Amino acid sequence: MQHDYFQLLIKSAQQGRKNAFVDLCELNAKKVYTLCVRMLGNERLAHEISIQIFLQAWENIKFVRADSSFEIWLKGIAIYTILEEIRTGNKGNEIEISPEDPLPVSENPIENKILSLPRTERIVFIMYQIEGYTFQEIADFLYDHSVEEIKSILRESRRKITGELKNEL
Repeated sequence: MQHDYFQLLIKSAQQGRKNAFVDLCELNAKKVYTLCVRMLGNERLAHEISIQIFLQAWENIKFVRADSSFEIWLKGIAIYTILEEIRTGNKGNEIEISPEDPLPVSENPIENKILSLPRTERIVFIMYQIEGYTFQEIADFLYDHSVEEIKSILRESRRKITGELKNEL
């Protein structure tokens, strides 16, 4: 049922109906923003990048296939956009984001531990543990890391998260 609704919205958006695309955005905005906050570690930057992701999605909506998942397609755009921002810092420089900006704070202690990980560890952890990407897919996104390096980074991030949580108990 929900799949049919998404397909109807996608088809309408592909025909140029902006309201259908707005509905797709509203159904996915929280997921995209949360992914941005987690990977970027900055709420203002996450807001700006989320907007950029949805603008790119609108420009490319015609490429969504009827047999594919809009959510997975959108997540791919999000990951590429976030990683490009991390590589270049373009949007962060535009809105004067500094590395000293405080990390977002969550009521969830595990979320806070994830956000406090060094950038690469945080990205690998999120992509593997939360978003469900394989080691090879992560290595493809992070082209300067091998699958073995990705596995090592994940082990280190898990160790930090579980070790810090044990120390708090």
